[in-house]
Amino acid sequence: MTVGVAGRHIGIHGHTLQGTQQIMTAAGMGVVALGAGVGLALRRAKQA
Repeated sequence: MTVGVAGRHIGIHGHTLQGTQQIMTAAGMGVVALGAGVGLALRRAKQA
């Protein structure tokens, strides 16, 4: 799935999302980014 963010609009596969869909998509992207960051931090802590 491809998600693009441009200004105040979020689009998926060429379709612009509205209202609640934008909030849920942004929240999901935040959760994925947070999980990736935690995973990298834990990996780095084990290597040190």
